[in-house]
Amino acid sequence: MSRTPQEQANLDFCVEFYEKVICDKNPRLIKNYVSDTYIQHSAQGVRDGYEGVFEFITFLENHRKDAEILIKEVFVDGDNVIFFVRVHEVGYPVPKFFVDRFRMENGRIKEHWDIGIDEPEDMPHGNGMW
Repeated sequence: MSRTPQEQANLDFCVEFYEKVICDKNPRLIKNYVSDTYIQHSAQGVRDGYEGVFEFITFLENHRKDAEILIKEVFVDGDNVIFFVRVHEVGYPVPKFFVDRFRMENGRIKEHWDIGIDEPEDMPHGNGMW
């Protein structure tokens, strides 16, 4: 499937954000990516605005430093970039899978949704999660 130049720019921007801010747990870079009027839809306890993202990534930096965050798949559709991610935290026996959706506006991440589940022990098929 071909992408428009804007879709490719949105994808590249969000992948860079995910790798440099979330995977590397670096809250000091958030201002480079997130809109000042950022809207949060996550049930993870993150507030709206730049400050909410900063607090969440600072928490990861301080309390989940060893968490391994792997981007498994990324899709783009217009202003929406969707990630499928596996997170394995030291001390937690079961990895989690997340779907993160970011909406871009004016060259910044404007809005975020996510949902996460524990990796199932058994599945009714042999296909795996990815």
